[in-house]
Amino acid sequence: MGTFIFSNGKEVETKAVSPLLLQKVNESTPLPKPPTYTTVTVAGVEETHDHDETTIGEEDRAVWNQYLVDLEEAKVLVQERRMNIFFSRGLQFSVPEAGEPGGEWIEEQEYAGIVVPENRVARKVHYVETELISTLKDIPGLMNAIMKESGVSQEVIDTAGASFRAAVEETQDGQGDTPEGDQS
Repeated sequence: MGTFIFSNGKEVETKAVSPLLLQKVNESTPLPKPPTYTTVTVAGVEETHDHDETTIGEEDRAVWNQYLVDLEEAKVLVQERRMNIFFSRGLQFSVPEAGEPGGEWIEEQEYAGIVVPENRVARKVHYVETELISTLKDIPGLMNAIMKESGVSQEVIDTAGASFRAAVEETQDGQGDTPEGDQS
């Protein structure tokens, strides 16, 4: 097991997440099928093919655009589910409960109108998202630490990190730098 230190100084142990479990997450969310078109061959046989950007005509543009929206939503859902698995399985810590040291977070969030999940796994993920992660830049550092524990090659980790950093920079849209979490 490794250790990850968030930007706010809070520390957790990281552990491996099964790549087969992550594959199951991918399989559990089917991607939408692209719209199709039909052609007739010289021999008179009707064939159906998937549209792509080059085959879409104006008459199918609305259907194609909806497919792209649906595809992006499915990809986001898969990514969210994978992150939930990383947060629930890849971190070793106990969520402080009400009445325990550090458990005031529940009362504070409920007072703010935030629904704190009752389900143990959902509560752990919620705690990671709302109490441990204090900057968007904590997320790629945390994901990298868990992937490293899981035996993912440094090359793949670097590629994933670069992709996530670009998305974070887009989200922050010039809001300035924030400190990154530390892994040790």
